Amino acid sequence: MEVKLLRVLMFIKFLFLLSIVVHAEEENSTRFKIQSIKIDPLQTAIFKIQSNADYLRKYFVRYREECIDFIKFIQTKNKSNRKIIIIELIEEIVRSIQESSTLINNINSNINNGTFPKSDDIINALFTILENVSLFGDLIFHFPDMVAKIVRLEKKWIEILLLSAQYTDSYEGIVDESSNAVISSAIKELNEIKEKSEKENNLSNKKKSKRSLSKYMKLDL
Repeated sequence: MEVKLLRVLMFIKFLFLLSIVVHAEEENSTRFKIQSIKIDPLQTAIFKIQSNADYLRKYFVRYREECIDFIKFIQTKNKSNRKIIIIELIEEIVRSIQESSTLINNINSNINNGTFPKSDDIINALFTILENVSLFGDLIFHFPDMVAKIVRLEKKWIEILLLSAQYTDSYEGIVDESSNAVISSAIKELNEIKEKSEKENNLSNKKKSKRSLSKYMKLDL
């Protein structure tokens, strides 16, 4: 129930972001007209984000306040319910990042096919990544052991979450220092989890190899 409520809140925020961008573009259009650069729609989207930095910064600050409130809400739950909420939340975070990353990564192929994605769609995808990465950062900061154990079980999640790091430069002038620290910390923790997980896998494979070798040695005897 609580997670469904969060999804509703996030959807409302998504609509709020759209209204901010539209309002900002309408205001800017009275001053100058931004020409659509079809050659590189990603750069066009980033230019619009930076042009509307004041509006989007205010939105992001409000979003971060809601995230902190939700973290406090999770902290009131017992360990079992807390784990359920966090698992479902991470699943939703990963899904959203994967969809948004796919849209952005497909830009070049779309251009080659003669279709140009709308810059507003790219803006929404970039901000979806930003929102979800910052929320994941909150989770791993406040519930480090639980989140690490959950993520290690789904190695694909680690790659998808780390993929989002390459887009953080797009938010220059919008992300405050504390949020930037949260995102940087999350990326660092993910790299450590990935490294530890790979070491555990290598160790496990070595043990399996030794057991297999021992088995065949006994058969020879």
